[in-house]
Amino acid sequence: QRPGAAEAFARAREAALAGDCAAAQAEWEQNGTGLWSQAYLPLGMLRLSMRHGGEITDYSRSLDISTGVHRVEYRAEGRRYLRETFISQPDQALALRVSCPEGGKITCFLSLSPALNAETEWEESALAFGGNCPVYCWHYGDPQDPRGKMRYGREDAEKGMGYYARVLAMPQGGEMEPRCGGLEIRGADGLTLLFNARTSFNGWNRHPVLEGRPYRKPCRRELEAAAQKGW
Repeated sequence: QRPGAAEAFARAREAALAGDCAAAQAEWEQNGTGLWSQAYLPLGMLRLSMRHGGEITDYSRSLDISTGVHRVEYRAEGRRYLRETFISQPDQALALRVSCPEGGKITCFLSLSPALNAETEWEESALAFGGNCPVYCWHYGDPQDPRGKMRYGREDAEKGMGYYARVLAMPQGGEMEPRCGGLEIRGADGLTLLFNARTSFNGWNRHPVLEGRPYRKPCRRELEAAAQKGW
């Protein structure tokens, strides 16, 4: 625990109860959180860039709590576009569908980029990356010492948890080709994306590499099985 964190929490709570949320956040961020609270980094970025011309209108976002489906709706060039997303726990996959009542009007660019050092894979209908997380090296055993640092190990015993992420693109009609490190889809009637990720984590008391569980092949198998079900 960071020295003085309890007192900082009390001040932040007092500010929040008084309605000054900005002051509460500033107090906690400056005096309450540990130096390495950002150690839990994002896996990466899945980006879908739609190719639209003109102004976007009637834009809305919604989440149906009863079904777990997130929806984005808007109009571009007079056409209505709908993007739906949900996560299937049994299939261990995120599913996203882009649709438009007028056929052949879905043109976009799909990219998948890691947030950490990773090796990327680029296929005709899929993108993936995988690697090992960095390991935090404590300085003299003090977790609050700013001289600690993140390091990518070279030997297996020095490496952090392994990870692998993969996205599969399934357009309905149109054309798709690898381009510029991503996938370009042109003139599709619809588009379904499936994404999943796995790690080598095998318990708090097991080394994530020397005693880690398989994660690359299971990740690919899960995505292929989900693809057989379709949207």
